[in-house]
Amino acid sequence: MPALLTKEIIFKKLESNKSRLVDFGVQEIGLFGSYVNNQATEKSDIDLLVDFQKDKKTLRNYLRIVYFLEDLFDKKVELITKQSLSKHIGPHILKSVEYVSIAD
Repeated sequence: MPALLTKEIIFKKLESNKSRLVDFGVQEIGLFGSYVNNQATEKSDIDLLVDFQKDKKTLRNYLRIVYFLEDLFDKKVELITKQSLSKHIGPHILKSVEYVSIAD
């Protein structure tokens, strides 16, 4: 049975794949939810907040990154864009999100 993912493992995997993320048009990406709060279980999905480069925000890039991340982590990924945050839960997510450095 594989070890339970941790925030640190998720960050390392994202950082080691930053060139792929940039290829998908990612400007910044951050983790929120159960993995940030150290409440994740083996059934938890990975909650990520993404912001795309202005000219790279396409449905194709969004879907490509979701499939890539689900393959990378072998786990369901909930990928949310900043623009899709609701006014009710958005502020809570923005307060708790921890960003991964993808800049060179």
